[in-house]
This record gives sequence, C-alpha cells and structure tokens, in this order.
Amino acid sequence: MSVDSNEETIFTFWNSYQEQFKADNKNIHPDDEKILESFNFEAKPLFNFEYPPGPYFGPLEKSKLIFLYGNPGVDTDSKEALKNQNHLKLLYDQLSGSESYPSIPGWVKWYSNKFNNLLTSGLKESQKSEVLEKSKQFIAVFNIIPYASENMDQLNKIENCLKSSWLAQKYLRETLIPEAKSGKRMIVVCRSSHLWGLRSNHGIENIIMNKSRNGIDSENIAKIRKWYQDEISVITH
Repeated sequence: MSVDSNEETIFTFWNSYQEQFKADNKNIHPDDEKILESFNFEAKPLFNFEYPPGPYFGPLEKSKLIFLYGNPGVDTDSKEALKNQNHLKLLYDQLSGSESYPSIPGWVKWYSNKFNNLLTSGLKESQKSEVLEKSKQFIAVFNIIPYASENMDQLNKIENCLKSSWLAQKYLRETLIPEAKSGKRMIVVCRSSHLWGLRSNHGIENIIMNKSRNGIDSENIAKIRKWYQDEISVITH
C-alpha cells in the first residue's frame, strides 16, 4: 500500500516529538494534551506521566506478530526502572517503531509473564532465555492508548478523542489488518477489543481473538506458535 510521504502516520506523530520528550520529560504529545485538558472529569490524574509514552513496544513497523492491548500498566518494577536514565533513553527510542522490545526491568518481567509459555513451552531450560530474547526482534505490543495507568476504568471515555488513538486505529486498519489478511503478519487481540473496535476476526485467519487475561489461551497457543516459528524460520535461514 502506497503512503503519501507528507501524510502523518503514527510513527511521524511520535518521532516529531521524540527529542522534546527526552528534553523536558513532559511525556505527553501536545495534540493529546489539548484534548485531556478539555475534560472536566479526572482525566489527567488517570495517567502516570512519569512514564514515557508507550504507543508500542517492539519493532511495530516490521514485526511479524503483533499483540493488541489497551495501555501500558504501572507497577513497582517499572517505576524503579524509570530512575535509570539509560532505561528512559531506551523507552524514548521505542517511539521510532523499529527498536526491539526493551530489555528493561518491569517490561521484561511483563513480557515473560505474557509470552513465555507461548514461545518456550517444551524447550530445554537452557534454550528458553535465548528464544525469548530473540523474539523481541519480531514481536510488538501495540496499545490503543499510549499513556500508563494503574487501571483502565475511564479509558473508554478518552480513547475516541485522542489523536494518538486515531492514528493507532488508522495503522491497524490500513496496514496491519490488510497485511494479516494477506498472511504477512499475525494480530492477536489480547485486551480492549471494544476500544480497538475489533470484536471479531472478520473471517481473517491471522487475526486471533484471545480470551485469556493472563497470557495466551490454550486453544490459540499452538496456532500462533506454529505460524510464528514458520515465519521466523524463513527470515533467519
């Protein structure tokens, strides 16, 4: 699909402010800030802006396997990781859409909890860490809302209003879904299918509706694993 070089994409939207985020640690895109300021309910306190924006983690632009979620979470391990300037830099670098999933405490723990069984089940213990690490080059987590919060209670009141969410929807519908339909990528809808507006796979084999809140449900693991392993084997050999 051809894209006008002047057309704003989710990547140009975030990359245009990447250096500003690093400089002032404001961690909110100006176009989204205007919207959040217009709400009278407690929109801003809902989000923790100590966290850099996390519209996606991993190389979304080229990833083979994409997991759709609501927004980044907040936990003790990730809060502690934010005190390290090198970790912050890695998180800002994620906005390019081409970096591997970040090897940062908190993020690594979440990734392992969600995908360890999918990627390493049946492997020897000595192989598991290597397989998980390698997978970060090919897997992306895509959030409909880029700002971190402890819960998702009010996200449905905000999501349709944020420009960052519009661009996420646009990328999903104009790029990812067509490429899933053609077999180039696989999309796994893990959370917030109502926010993504993707309640079914619309007959597309490479869109998986995951029902488990903790990792990948058993009925889909074998299918996702086989497709992923076949694709990675083609790329790496």
